[in-house]
Amino acid sequence: MRWAPASSQPAGGPDLLLDGLTLLITEGYAAGTPLLKRALQAVRSEYISNVETIPWAWLASHTAVILWDCETWRLLATR
Repeated sequence: MRWAPASSQPAGGPDLLLDGLTLLITEGYAAGTPLLKRALQAVRSEYISNVETIPWAWLASHTAVILWDCETWRLLATR
């Protein structure tokens, strides 16, 4: 069960990442994986400044490892 209200802004990479990890933990791998894949795609394609990247890069990197997404992991590691 999620307690936070929905945002009025479109969900960005970090928002999708947190929602996907919440689903992964509360409802299991199969439930969280599709949203986490969308989150990683958003993190890869969005422009995120270096200041914004620092807090999220490690979490996105670990998520890529959980999903066996070596290409995204490599991209985030080289950023």
